[in-house]
Amino acid sequence: QSRDKRQILALPLPGDCLGAESLSTGAPSPYSATTLAATTVVYLAPDVLQTLLDDLPDFQEVFLKLITNRLKQFVTLVHDLAFRDVTSRLAMILVARAETEGQPVAGGIVFDRLLSQQEFADMVGTAREVVYRTFKKFEDEELVRLTRTSILIRDLETLRTIALQESR
Repeated sequence: QSRDKRQILALPLPGDCLGAESLSTGAPSPYSATTLAATTVVYLAPDVLQTLLDDLPDFQEVFLKLITNRLKQFVTLVHDLAFRDVTSRLAMILVARAETEGQPVAGGIVFDRLLSQQEFADMVGTAREVVYRTFKKFEDEELVRLTRTSILIRDLETLRTIALQESR
């Protein structure tokens, strides 16, 4: 986050780990975290991490997978910001949320609307107004329905197709 711009890097799920990529170096994390709901946080000091890595080979494997997954996530974000347009990036977020948090209901898949339009904009790397227009387009095409508290995905397959499109 800079003074006037912010990039949301991820929406971790319960049990996910944040900041592990900084633990092994002891350097401060280059990003901060904000919770959207009540959260229990476990802090692992760098010396404790080093002891776990030295003494437990299974922990080494888990830690390496965690760091590798985070690196993949960041590389994917850079790729998406460079090669996908806002419509595709917003569709990707909606598909991912539907797949991880969605509940089947009559007419589609619904999940809680935890993010404001500004926060969606911060995730896709654009202005709030562009996200507003893109959501409006999705609603007009009957792909989604937004309320103040939820998002109903009405056509997941079409959203998935949009999400996979790269800019030309």
